[in-house]
Amino acid sequence: MVQYCLLRNDEQSVEIALLRHESIESTVPNWADVVGVYAIKVGTDEENPSDVTEMSPENMEKLREIFLDMNEVSYRTESETETVIVTDEYGAIVLDKNGKPITERKTTLFIYVNVLSMDYRDGADMYRFSADQNEMLTELMQPDYYPLFAELLGDTIGDGGTYGLGLDINPDLPSTELGAQIVSAAKKYIGRSYSSMDCSGLVRAAYRDCGLSSMNGLTSTGMAQKCRDMNVLFTDASKLQSGDLIFFARKDASRGEGYCTDIRRCGTGKCKRWMQIHHVAIYINGEFLIDSTGGKKTYIQSAYALGTEEKTITENKPFALTGDSFPKIIVRHDIRKRWYEDNGILNISVIDFLLDDTLV
Repeated sequence: MVQYCLLRNDEQSVEIALLRHESIESTVPNWADVVGVYAIKVGTDEENPSDVTEMSPENMEKLREIFLDMNEVSYRTESETETVIVTDEYGAIVLDKNGKPITERKTTLFIYVNVLSMDYRDGADMYRFSADQNEMLTELMQPDYYPLFAELLGDTIGDGGTYGLGLDINPDLPSTELGAQIVSAAKKYIGRSYSSMDCSGLVRAAYRDCGLSSMNGLTSTGMAQKCRDMNVLFTDASKLQSGDLIFFARKDASRGEGYCTDIRRCGTGKCKRWMQIHHVAIYINGEFLIDSTGGKKTYIQSAYALGTEEKTITENKPFALTGDSFPKIIVRHDIRKRWYEDNGILNISVIDFLLDDTLV
Protein backbone atom coordinates (compact mmCIF):
# COMPACT_ATOMS: atom_id res chain seq x y z
CA MET A 1 0.00 0.00 0.00
CA VAL A 2 1.28 3.45 -0.89
CA GLN A 3 0.87 5.43 2.33
CA TYR A 4 2.50 8.74 1.39
CA CYS A 5 4.40 10.34 -1.43
CA LEU A 6 6.75 13.33 -1.61
CA LEU A 7 6.06 15.57 -4.61
CA ARG A 8 8.84 17.37 -6.45
CA ASN A 9 8.55 21.09 -7.00
CA ASP A 10 7.00 20.77 -10.47
CA GLU A 11 4.36 18.17 -9.53
CA GLN A 12 0.93 19.42 -8.47
CA SER A 13 -0.99 16.16 -7.96
CA VAL A 14 -0.68 12.42 -7.51
CA GLU A 15 -2.75 9.67 -9.15
CA ILE A 16 -2.42 5.96 -8.41
CA ALA A 17 -2.98 3.49 -11.26
CA LEU A 18 -3.70 -0.09 -10.13
CA LEU A 19 -2.40 -1.88 -13.20
CA ARG A 20 -2.86 -5.47 -12.05
CA HIS A 21 -6.18 -5.07 -10.23
CA GLU A 22 -9.20 -6.34 -12.14
CA SER A 23 -11.76 -4.83 -9.76
CA ILE A 24 -12.19 -1.32 -8.42
CA GLU A 25 -14.09 -2.73 -5.45
CA SER A 26 -11.76 -5.54 -4.38
CA THR A 27 -8.41 -5.24 -2.63
CA VAL A 28 -6.71 -8.48 -3.67
CA PRO A 29 -8.34 -11.38 -5.50
CA ASN A 30 -6.86 -14.29 -3.55
CA TRP A 31 -8.09 -13.90 0.01
CA ALA A 32 -9.67 -17.36 0.00
CA ASP A 33 -6.40 -18.87 -1.21
CA VAL A 34 -4.48 -17.03 1.50
CA VAL A 35 -6.88 -18.19 4.21
CA GLY A 36 -6.77 -21.77 2.89
CA VAL A 37 -2.98 -21.90 2.89
CA TYR A 38 -2.92 -20.28 6.34
CA ALA A 39 -5.34 -22.87 7.75
CA ILE A 40 -3.26 -25.83 6.56
CA LYS A 41 0.18 -24.36 7.22
CA VAL A 42 -0.58 -23.18 10.74
CA GLY A 43 -2.98 -25.95 11.74
CA THR A 44 -0.61 -28.76 10.70
CA ASP A 45 2.67 -27.22 11.86
CA GLU A 46 4.54 -30.18 13.37
CA GLU A 47 6.59 -28.03 15.72
CA ASN A 48 3.97 -25.51 16.81
CA PRO A 49 0.42 -26.41 15.68
CA SER A 50 -2.19 -23.78 16.43
CA ASP A 51 -5.98 -23.44 16.45
CA VAL A 52 -6.47 -21.43 13.25
CA THR A 53 -9.94 -20.30 14.31
CA GLU A 54 -8.44 -18.34 17.21
CA MET A 55 -7.15 -15.01 15.92
CA SER A 56 -4.52 -14.47 18.58
CA PRO A 57 -1.76 -11.87 18.00
CA GLU A 58 0.56 -14.72 17.00
CA ASN A 59 -1.90 -16.11 14.45
CA MET A 60 -2.65 -12.64 13.12
CA GLU A 61 1.05 -12.18 12.46
CA LYS A 62 1.27 -15.57 10.72
CA LEU A 63 -1.71 -14.67 8.52
CA ARG A 64 -0.12 -11.33 7.69
CA GLU A 65 3.15 -13.01 6.69
CA ILE A 66 1.37 -15.52 4.44
CA PHE A 67 -0.67 -12.72 2.87
CA LEU A 68 2.48 -10.76 2.06
CA ASP A 69 4.24 -13.87 0.74
CA MET A 70 1.32 -14.61 -1.59
CA ASN A 71 0.85 -11.01 -2.79
CA GLU A 72 3.94 -9.39 -4.24
CA VAL A 73 3.60 -5.62 -4.66
CA SER A 74 5.83 -3.44 -6.82
CA TYR A 75 5.45 0.05 -8.23
CA ARG A 76 7.04 2.62 -10.50
CA THR A 77 6.47 6.34 -10.96
CA GLU A 78 6.08 8.51 -14.02
CA SER A 79 5.33 12.22 -14.48
CA GLU A 80 3.07 13.63 -17.17
CA THR A 81 2.70 17.31 -18.01
CA GLU A 82 -0.24 18.74 -19.91
CA THR A 83 -1.79 22.09 -20.70
CA VAL A 84 -5.20 22.55 -19.09
CA ILE A 85 -7.83 25.29 -19.31
CA VAL A 86 -8.35 27.15 -16.05
CA THR A 87 -11.87 27.05 -14.60
CA ASP A 88 -13.43 28.77 -11.63
CA GLU A 89 -15.11 27.16 -8.63
CA TYR A 90 -18.31 26.72 -10.59
CA GLY A 91 -16.62 25.02 -13.54
CA ALA A 92 -16.80 28.02 -15.87
CA ILE A 93 -13.81 28.77 -18.12
CA VAL A 94 -11.70 31.71 -16.95
CA LEU A 95 -10.90 34.22 -19.71
CA ASP A 96 -8.07 36.73 -20.03
CA LYS A 97 -8.56 40.41 -20.88
CA ASN A 98 -8.73 39.53 -24.56
CA GLY A 99 -11.53 37.03 -24.01
CA LYS A 100 -9.38 33.97 -24.57
CA PRO A 101 -9.30 30.96 -22.18
CA ILE A 102 -6.50 31.07 -19.63
CA THR A 103 -4.34 27.92 -19.65
CA GLU A 104 -1.72 26.54 -17.30
CA ARG A 105 0.73 23.69 -17.25
CA LYS A 106 -0.15 20.85 -14.88
CA THR A 107 2.24 18.06 -13.92
CA THR A 108 0.86 14.85 -12.42
CA LEU A 109 2.89 12.13 -10.71
CA PHE A 110 1.45 8.72 -11.62
CA ILE A 111 2.22 5.79 -9.33
CA TYR A 112 1.77 2.50 -11.18
CA VAL A 113 1.05 -0.28 -8.68
CA ASN A 114 1.49 -3.93 -9.66
CA VAL A 115 0.16 -6.75 -7.47
CA LEU A 116 1.08 -10.35 -8.33
CA SER A 117 -1.24 -12.69 -6.40
CA MET A 118 -0.69 -16.42 -5.96
CA ASP A 119 -3.43 -19.01 -5.81
CA TYR A 120 -3.50 -21.77 -3.20
CA ARG A 121 -1.46 -24.16 -5.36
CA ASP A 122 1.32 -21.60 -5.73
CA GLY A 123 1.24 -21.08 -1.96
CA ALA A 124 1.49 -24.80 -1.33
CA ASP A 125 4.49 -25.04 -3.67
CA MET A 126 6.18 -22.04 -2.04
CA TYR A 127 5.85 -23.54 1.45
CA ARG A 128 6.68 -27.04 0.20
CA PHE A 129 3.56 -28.68 1.56
CA SER A 130 3.71 -32.42 2.09
CA ALA A 131 1.41 -34.79 0.21
CA ASP A 132 -0.94 -34.90 3.21
CA GLN A 133 -1.03 -31.10 3.45
CA ASN A 134 -1.71 -30.78 -0.28
CA GLU A 135 -4.55 -33.28 -0.01
CA MET A 136 -6.15 -31.34 2.87
CA LEU A 137 -5.72 -28.01 1.07
CA THR A 138 -7.25 -29.35 -2.15
CA GLU A 139 -10.25 -30.60 -0.20
CA LEU A 140 -10.63 -27.27 1.61
CA MET A 141 -10.74 -25.37 -1.69
CA GLN A 142 -13.64 -27.44 -3.08
CA PRO A 143 -16.99 -25.72 -3.93
CA ASP A 144 -18.61 -27.15 -0.78
CA TYR A 145 -16.57 -24.65 1.24
CA TYR A 146 -17.30 -21.53 -0.86
CA PRO A 147 -20.06 -20.40 1.55
CA LEU A 148 -17.60 -20.73 4.45
CA PHE A 149 -15.01 -18.54 2.74
CA ALA A 150 -17.69 -16.03 1.76
CA GLU A 151 -18.78 -15.75 5.39
CA LEU A 152 -15.20 -15.42 6.64
CA LEU A 153 -14.44 -12.71 4.08
CA GLY A 154 -17.68 -10.81 4.61
CA ASP A 155 -18.66 -11.51 1.02
CA THR A 156 -21.51 -13.22 -0.81
CA ILE A 157 -21.39 -16.41 -2.81
CA GLY A 158 -22.27 -16.25 -6.47
CA ASP A 159 -25.58 -17.78 -7.48
CA GLY A 160 -25.00 -18.49 -11.16
CA GLY A 161 -24.28 -22.16 -10.56
CA THR A 162 -25.98 -24.38 -8.00
CA TYR A 163 -28.23 -21.44 -7.19
CA GLY A 164 -28.99 -20.50 -10.81
CA LEU A 165 -28.46 -21.81 -14.32
CA GLY A 166 -24.69 -21.90 -14.82
CA LEU A 167 -23.98 -25.56 -14.15
CA ASP A 168 -26.48 -26.69 -16.77
CA ILE A 169 -24.86 -24.72 -19.60
CA ASN A 170 -22.48 -26.77 -21.74
CA PRO A 171 -20.66 -26.22 -25.04
CA ASP A 172 -21.68 -28.25 -28.07
CA LEU A 173 -18.49 -30.29 -27.90
CA PRO A 174 -17.50 -33.81 -26.81
CA SER A 175 -16.10 -33.87 -23.27
CA THR A 176 -12.78 -35.06 -24.69
CA GLU A 177 -12.23 -31.75 -26.52
CA LEU A 178 -9.93 -29.26 -24.76
CA GLY A 179 -12.43 -26.41 -25.08
CA ALA A 180 -15.11 -28.43 -23.30
CA GLN A 181 -12.62 -29.34 -20.57
CA ILE A 182 -11.72 -25.67 -20.01
CA VAL A 183 -15.41 -24.76 -19.67
CA SER A 184 -15.99 -27.69 -17.32
CA ALA A 185 -13.00 -26.64 -15.20
CA ALA A 186 -14.25 -23.04 -15.02
CA LYS A 187 -17.73 -24.15 -13.94
CA LYS A 188 -16.23 -25.73 -10.83
CA TYR A 189 -15.53 -22.24 -9.55
CA ILE A 190 -19.05 -20.93 -9.98
CA GLY A 191 -20.03 -19.59 -6.58
CA ARG A 192 -16.65 -18.26 -5.48
CA SER A 193 -16.83 -14.64 -4.39
CA TYR A 194 -15.06 -12.04 -6.50
CA SER A 195 -12.72 -11.12 -3.65
CA SER A 196 -11.42 -14.69 -3.74
CA MET A 197 -11.20 -15.07 -7.53
CA ASP A 198 -11.34 -12.23 -10.05
CA CYS A 199 -11.85 -12.57 -13.80
CA SER A 200 -8.22 -13.38 -14.67
CA GLY A 201 -7.94 -15.63 -11.61
CA LEU A 202 -10.82 -17.72 -12.95
CA VAL A 203 -9.10 -18.08 -16.33
CA ARG A 204 -5.75 -18.98 -14.78
CA ALA A 205 -7.35 -21.60 -12.54
CA ALA A 206 -9.42 -23.19 -15.33
CA TYR A 207 -6.49 -23.31 -17.74
CA ARG A 208 -4.17 -24.63 -15.06
CA ASP A 209 -6.67 -27.37 -14.17
CA CYS A 210 -6.43 -28.48 -17.81
CA GLY A 211 -2.64 -28.59 -17.77
CA LEU A 212 -2.21 -25.25 -19.57
CA SER A 213 0.38 -22.80 -18.24
CA SER A 214 0.22 -20.09 -20.92
CA MET A 215 -1.87 -17.73 -18.76
CA ASN A 216 -0.09 -18.26 -15.44
CA GLY A 217 0.60 -15.03 -13.56
CA LEU A 218 -1.22 -12.81 -16.08
CA THR A 219 -4.08 -10.33 -15.76
CA SER A 220 -6.70 -9.75 -18.45
CA THR A 221 -4.40 -7.28 -20.21
CA GLY A 222 -1.43 -9.63 -20.02
CA MET A 223 -3.55 -12.48 -21.35
CA ALA A 224 -4.56 -10.41 -24.37
CA GLN A 225 -0.92 -9.57 -25.04
CA LYS A 226 -0.02 -13.24 -24.67
CA CYS A 227 -2.69 -14.15 -27.24
CA ARG A 228 -1.22 -11.52 -29.56
CA ASP A 229 2.26 -12.99 -29.14
CA MET A 230 0.84 -16.47 -29.86
CA ASN A 231 -0.88 -15.07 -32.98
CA VAL A 232 -4.33 -16.10 -31.73
CA LEU A 233 -5.80 -12.66 -30.99
CA PHE A 234 -8.63 -11.82 -33.39
CA THR A 235 -11.80 -9.73 -33.65
CA ASP A 236 -13.89 -12.05 -35.83
CA ALA A 237 -16.53 -13.50 -33.50
CA SER A 238 -17.31 -16.30 -35.97
CA LYS A 239 -13.92 -17.85 -35.15
CA LEU A 240 -14.71 -18.30 -31.45
CA GLN A 241 -14.57 -21.82 -30.05
CA SER A 242 -15.48 -23.13 -26.61
CA GLY A 243 -12.73 -22.40 -24.12
CA ASP A 244 -11.47 -19.33 -25.99
CA LEU A 245 -10.97 -16.05 -24.14
CA ILE A 246 -13.05 -12.93 -24.76
CA PHE A 247 -11.54 -9.59 -23.80
CA PHE A 248 -13.47 -6.45 -22.87
CA ALA A 249 -12.19 -2.88 -23.28
CA ARG A 250 -13.43 0.18 -21.44
CA LYS A 251 -13.58 3.31 -23.60
CA ASP A 252 -14.91 6.76 -22.79
CA ALA A 253 -15.91 8.33 -26.10
CA SER A 254 -16.99 11.50 -24.30
CA ARG A 255 -13.35 12.23 -23.34
CA GLY A 256 -11.77 11.22 -26.63
CA GLU A 257 -9.45 8.60 -28.06
CA GLY A 258 -7.42 6.64 -25.51
CA TYR A 259 -9.53 7.47 -22.45
CA CYS A 260 -11.40 4.84 -20.43
CA THR A 261 -14.20 4.96 -17.89
CA ASP A 262 -12.08 3.45 -15.11
CA ILE A 263 -10.77 6.66 -13.54
CA ARG A 264 -10.16 5.01 -10.17
CA ARG A 265 -7.57 2.60 -11.57
CA CYS A 266 -6.20 4.51 -14.55
CA GLY A 267 -6.48 8.07 -13.25
CA THR A 268 -7.89 11.04 -15.14
CA GLY A 269 -5.34 10.75 -17.93
CA LYS A 270 -5.42 8.30 -20.81
CA CYS A 271 -5.98 4.61 -20.09
CA LYS A 272 -2.82 2.88 -18.91
CA ARG A 273 -3.80 -0.59 -20.12
CA TRP A 274 -2.90 -2.17 -23.44
CA MET A 275 -5.86 -1.75 -25.84
CA GLN A 276 -7.77 -0.47 -22.78
CA ILE A 277 -8.58 -4.06 -21.77
CA HIS A 278 -10.03 -4.43 -18.27
CA HIS A 279 -11.88 -7.76 -18.25
CA VAL A 280 -11.70 -11.31 -19.59
CA ALA A 281 -14.23 -14.14 -19.89
CA ILE A 282 -14.31 -17.73 -21.19
CA TYR A 283 -16.45 -18.39 -24.27
CA ILE A 284 -18.91 -21.28 -23.99
CA ASN A 285 -21.09 -21.04 -27.10
CA GLY A 286 -23.05 -18.53 -29.19
CA GLU A 287 -25.24 -17.63 -26.24
CA PHE A 288 -23.16 -17.95 -23.09
CA LEU A 289 -19.82 -17.12 -21.53
CA ILE A 290 -18.47 -17.63 -18.03
CA ASP A 291 -16.65 -14.96 -16.07
CA SER A 292 -16.09 -13.53 -12.61
CA THR A 293 -17.44 -10.05 -12.00
CA GLY A 294 -17.50 -7.82 -8.96
CA GLY A 295 -20.26 -5.57 -7.68
CA LYS A 296 -23.66 -6.01 -9.28
CA LYS A 297 -24.52 -9.09 -11.28
CA THR A 298 -26.20 -9.07 -14.68
CA TYR A 299 -27.62 -11.96 -16.68
CA ILE A 300 -27.02 -11.65 -20.42
CA GLN A 301 -28.45 -13.63 -23.33
CA SER A 302 -27.69 -13.09 -27.01
CA ALA A 303 -30.15 -13.80 -29.80
CA TYR A 304 -30.02 -13.14 -33.52
CA ALA A 305 -33.75 -12.46 -33.57
CA LEU A 306 -36.84 -13.05 -31.46
CA GLY A 307 -39.29 -13.14 -34.32
CA THR A 308 -41.73 -15.63 -32.80
CA GLU A 309 -43.45 -15.99 -29.46
CA GLU A 310 -41.96 -19.48 -29.11
CA LYS A 311 -38.42 -18.11 -29.59
CA THR A 312 -39.08 -15.36 -27.04
CA ILE A 313 -40.27 -17.88 -24.45
CA THR A 314 -37.19 -20.05 -25.08
CA GLU A 315 -34.79 -17.13 -24.56
CA ASN A 316 -36.59 -15.88 -21.43
CA LYS A 317 -36.86 -19.27 -19.73
CA PRO A 318 -33.32 -19.32 -18.21
CA PHE A 319 -33.96 -15.89 -16.69
CA ALA A 320 -37.07 -17.18 -14.94
CA LEU A 321 -34.99 -19.94 -13.30
CA THR A 322 -32.65 -17.51 -11.53
CA GLY A 323 -35.24 -16.49 -8.94
CA ASP A 324 -33.59 -13.13 -8.22
CA SER A 325 -33.99 -9.49 -9.17
CA PHE A 326 -30.62 -8.84 -10.80
CA PRO A 327 -30.74 -7.09 -14.22
CA LYS A 328 -31.45 -9.32 -17.20
CA ILE A 329 -30.51 -8.38 -20.76
CA ILE A 330 -31.12 -9.90 -24.19
CA VAL A 331 -28.65 -8.62 -26.79
CA ARG A 332 -30.32 -8.68 -30.21
CA HIS A 333 -29.23 -8.23 -33.81
CA ASP A 334 -32.62 -7.21 -35.19
CA ILE A 335 -33.48 -4.02 -33.24
CA ARG A 336 -32.10 -0.49 -33.05
CA LYS A 337 -33.89 1.03 -30.07
CA ARG A 338 -33.73 -0.53 -26.61
CA TRP A 339 -36.91 -1.39 -24.74
CA TYR A 340 -38.04 -3.24 -21.60
CA GLU A 341 -40.51 -6.11 -21.49
CA ASP A 342 -43.26 -6.21 -18.87
CA ASN A 343 -41.13 -8.57 -16.76
CA GLY A 344 -38.25 -6.05 -16.70
CA ILE A 345 -35.98 -7.80 -19.22
CA LEU A 346 -34.04 -5.30 -21.35
CA ASN A 347 -33.89 -5.88 -25.11
CA ILE A 348 -30.96 -4.00 -26.64
CA SER A 349 -29.03 -3.92 -29.91
CA VAL A 350 -25.46 -5.22 -30.12
CA ILE A 351 -23.96 -1.78 -30.82
CA ASP A 352 -25.94 -0.10 -28.04
CA PHE A 353 -24.89 -2.83 -25.61
CA LEU A 354 -21.19 -2.55 -26.49
CA LEU A 355 -21.18 1.24 -26.17
CA ASP A 356 -23.02 1.39 -22.82
CA ASP A 357 -20.50 0.40 -20.14
CA THR A 358 -22.99 1.10 -17.34
CA LEU A 359 -24.93 -2.10 -18.04
CA VAL A 360 -22.37 -4.58 -16.66
